[in-house]
Amino acid sequence: MKALKIFISSAQKEFAAERRAIAHLIENDSFLLGYFELLLQRHFKSILFEDLPARIGSFQEIIISADIFIILIGREYGSSDKNKLSPTQQEYRLARSLRKPCLVFIKGTSQTPMDPKSRLFVQEIQREDLTYQQFYNVKDLCKMIYASLIQLLHTMVSFDHLNDIASGLPEESDFLLRRAKKRPHNTFLSYSGADKKLVCAVISILEYHGADVYIDYRDSHLPEDVTTETAQALKSAIQDARCFILFLTPNSKNSRWIPWELGLCDGMKSSSSVALFPSVKNWDETIFADREYLTLYQRISFGITDGLKKINDLVVLNHHTNTTTPLKKWIVR
Repeated sequence: MKALKIFISSAQKEFAAERRAIAHLIENDSFLLGYFELLLQRHFKSILFEDLPARIGSFQEIIISADIFIILIGREYGSSDKNKLSPTQQEYRLARSLRKPCLVFIKGTSQTPMDPKSRLFVQEIQREDLTYQQFYNVKDLCKMIYASLIQLLHTMVSFDHLNDIASGLPEESDFLLRRAKKRPHNTFLSYSGADKKLVCAVISILEYHGADVYIDYRDSHLPEDVTTETAQALKSAIQDARCFILFLTPNSKNSRWIPWELGLCDGMKSSSSVALFPSVKNWDETIFADREYLTLYQRISFGITDGLKKINDLVVLNHHTNTTTPLKKWIVR
């Protein structure tokens, strides 16, 4: 899997110590280093720590390639261009227009002296209902950034990274052996037909973690036309499977089969046997807000659990108890 690229935007003079601390945090934490790449630290190290103001024109391609933006706002606004905007505010607006996730951190409180332009910048962020955090020192900032990055990993996997994971799976012998043999299905995969192109990657990931996946289009016994026989076959497959996994995307809300399959599952299995595998094309998309019942279920995500600090570690997150179980252990339990 490719590391998620982080771009740090701030007034460089004011936040020189903070930028060094963030670079040190990501480059020296064994877990974060597996998932994140700090763009400026790796590729523009000399610029990261210099006092010269950055110009958005020279950074535009780098900004577009970034996955996550960290925005630091403080007392100083920074140098302005002909449009009277600082590089940080320009970069923020570009990131928002590209629908990139922005983690905003403001130094001090509402009473802290601040350049009037910085105050207007904060008001722009507030108008857009973007969540931000306030910090008072470097140590607090690093703790907040660490927690925010972990939370981002827990949220969902993007389409691009889903395919990256699948293409990067090692060809281990037991994995290939299970694929070659016909075995009883231990996992039922529910999905929207609109996501069929992505489902192959999902199946590869689940099978690598010990699943023998049942999915409708691989069932040669299903009739071509939907009949009561189709419904009975799917019902039996759900009942026989140990695990029920819903590949959840923005397309799921338009599926007629997903609510039916999930409803059947609820009547047959405990919630501990059900997990959502959420994925989005753009990181700012939400797929839980309009269907609150989805928050009842566990989620498959990246995460930390004892003994797991490798790049493809997927876990089942129970957000009610704030505990995680390795995906493979959850599937083959």
